[in-house]
Amino acid sequence: MKDQVLSLEKLADPDGRTIPLIVRMKLDLVGMRIHLADWRAFDKSYCKFLIAAPVNAPEAIAEYRDALSDMLAKQGQGQVERIPPAKADDTDWLAEVEPVTVVAFRKRAGVDSQWSTMTHFERYLLCHAVRKNDPKLCRNLASEFSG
Repeated sequence: MKDQVLSLEKLADPDGRTIPLIVRMKLDLVGMRIHLADWRAFDKSYCKFLIAAPVNAPEAIAEYRDALSDMLAKQGQGQVERIPPAKADDTDWLAEVEPVTVVAFRKRAGVDSQWSTMTHFERYLLCHAVRKNDPKLCRNLASEFSG
């Protein structure tokens, strides 16, 4: 699965008025938050950048943070809210081993997947469904996994 806006998100929100899960994950990784009003105020090119830009190395994370800060300033939206970046010790989807709670939920939802072969985004999606306690959402998200 390529890190992108999910087809189920596109169907539910064809105009892109909500912050896609891929951007939410990236914001968690870089340690930033934006408001829905900020997202909606962005030019479409800004949204496309936030969806596509990598955050897989310290330089890329710094570029993402700087770009987001610049975008907000250009839109007159103020400053970005800083939060602690997601880390493996406190974030299930970054854990090396699938958390027991995720295993149990995934089995209850009838989703068969291998944690070790999943991308961070796929793990993020799985953990998102667990947080929502929504087996149907889990199945729908898993249908978009590559493996």
